[in-house]
Amino acid sequence: MTRPARVTLSLCLLLGGGACFDDIVGPGDAEAGILTGNVDVREVTVASSDAGGRYRTITFDVAWGHSWRRSEGPANWDAAWIFVKFRVGSGEWRHATLSSGAASHRVPQGVALDVPADGRGVFLFRNDPGSGEFRASDVSLRWESGADGVAADASVDVRVFGLPMVYIPEGPLFAGDNGASGASLTRGSGDNRPWPITGEGAIEVTDVVANGFYYRSSRDVWSDVWNAGEDLTGASFTIPAAFPKGFRAIYSMRYELTQQQYADFLNTLTPAQAANRYDPLNYGKFGYTIQERGGVFSTAHPERACGFLSPADGFAYADWAGLRPMSELEFEKIARGSGNSPVAGEYAWGTTYLRNAVSVAGDETDRTRLTSLGANSFFLEAGYQPQFPLNAGIFFEVGKTRERSGATYYGVLEMSGNLNETCVSVGSPYGRTFTYRNGDGRLSADGFADEGGWPQRDGKGAGYRGGTLAREGELLRLSDRSEAAVEIDAAHRHIPWGFRGVRTAQ
Repeated sequence: MTRPARVTLSLCLLLGGGACFDDIVGPGDAEAGILTGNVDVREVTVASSDAGGRYRTITFDVAWGHSWRRSEGPANWDAAWIFVKFRVGSGEWRHATLSSGAASHRVPQGVALDVPADGRGVFLFRNDPGSGEFRASDVSLRWESGADGVAADASVDVRVFGLPMVYIPEGPLFAGDNGASGASLTRGSGDNRPWPITGEGAIEVTDVVANGFYYRSSRDVWSDVWNAGEDLTGASFTIPAAFPKGFRAIYSMRYELTQQQYADFLNTLTPAQAANRYDPLNYGKFGYTIQERGGVFSTAHPERACGFLSPADGFAYADWAGLRPMSELEFEKIARGSGNSPVAGEYAWGTTYLRNAVSVAGDETDRTRLTSLGANSFFLEAGYQPQFPLNAGIFFEVGKTRERSGATYYGVLEMSGNLNETCVSVGSPYGRTFTYRNGDGRLSADGFADEGGWPQRDGKGAGYRGGTLAREGELLRLSDRSEAAVEIDAAHRHIPWGFRGVRTAQ
């Protein structure tokens, strides 16, 4: 016997993307009552516990637009990261442990299931090559409720969340763009070739003239208190084997974190946790519309990329969702692709073409459609200061090229411009302790990520890549490291600071 369970949709209302090649083409998605690119979770039910009190089955329907799987080219796919929060009675929300055995779950024909060993969630994606709308009915996941300490006769509520993700295959990469961008990584003080990364072994960075791994500091570009803890140009250090270098396969969030996704996150925290993850004084500024009323967080613009996030905010979200931050080397891999040679001064879409979205339809309450012909990004330029982040995924449209969609090689959107990408830096001793460890769905009692080795409250070890709406166009370049090792503490939040999480693949 089943009963309806309360469910909050993680509405990733994001205008979607497709497989990212020179030409993105594909059939339009059928009208199905969902917004294009949205991961829509509906009809959630929770079965009664089994006789032994070991597990319960959570069943739901899921759909999203502009899905794909390709067997050629980058040979990758998009996916939904599905995870569950639950509470017993009126207690605190907790992260549900799902079975690590694929046979314990049920998906319809044509749907593939990737089940991580830690039970923090599952990935759903196409089993065969194709494109268009993804739709799956009666997906059933086994929740190990007994292991989570839930009594067999307990009354529970669940919330099922779905995040759009993109699979980034294993493979070598280049980091740097032949010295064209600020503080880009090079082979030596006299050798502007990019770093060649061919595996996950340790990297010895030395003060070498050529044919090595040479560090160029962002302090040479922007010397400020924010990057005072960064290593200097020519410094010698070891990047440990455990540090994510971009070679290993991962899943990346397809879009920048949205205001709805962050509001969903806040709505599962305790008051003490939420107090450290939200500042009400930012409400109404620069298009930030998340507000709290009666203990419930909501937003008037669910699709809008979410700014005013300190690194600690983003890392807490990642830990809560079972994801993790990306390293700055992974940033370059996600954008440039495996083995692709860099283009000097290129942006995340692989060329030097850059057109600003200096005009959008409507005002701050209606930013769903661009009117700037050929626009593919959003940034500061002479005579124009953006005031509000654009909706996540806004430049994509079926039939547009990768360049005009602002898409990376693998189909990830907005990695140059709009809001920045918070990354873990190779140029900080604190950052180099970072590993492939994914979040476990739990935060500290006061609302911070508590995974070992992650940059945490003081921001040491973190930095920004990809530029923002508050920076000039040249800082949007893929290999620009002008802000790659800044230290932003948890009390500082500004509109250009966003977040995008990743997860280590099995």
